[in-house]
Amino acid sequence: MNQDIETNPGAILGPWLVGGDGTDHIGADWQSADGDQASIDLHVEVPAVPFQELRTKAAGASSAQMRERVLAARELQSARGFINAEIPSSQIRRICPLDDSGERTLELAVRRMGFSARAHDRILKVARTIADLAKSENIAAKHVAEAVQYRSLDRSYWG
Repeated sequence: MNQDIETNPGAILGPWLVGGDGTDHIGADWQSADGDQASIDLHVEVPAVPFQELRTKAAGASSAQMRERVLAARELQSARGFINAEIPSSQIRRICPLDDSGERTLELAVRRMGFSARAHDRILKVARTIADLAKSENIAAKHVAEAVQYRSLDRSYWG
């Protein structure tokens, strides 16, 4: 999936997947439009899929379809003035509106897991991204729960 950076700034370079023990590690090198490079790591617990389910399930989204979803989400973010990872703290409440169930889910997670204010904001930014990919204006409980799950995995791997 290497892409020409000059014609496609913000491209992902050299994605990789390592694992097989139920805890896969996804990583990629990323080059931003201004030429800065960064490595992105995401740890996701992936339960083994039974063989029969692999054989009978319909095909999932293609890479091209996923790319379109990501590009659409990035357009939403650009229209707001910030990519989600760079939303200033002063703008989080406006850009990351929660529906009632999302509010309750976030409150429960923060209280039970003892998240800091910084972790709270990071969860909201990730939940905003998940909601953008789902084309959802508001952040729902399922978006918050998924973001909390990623944060919990991040804690277990990086402390």
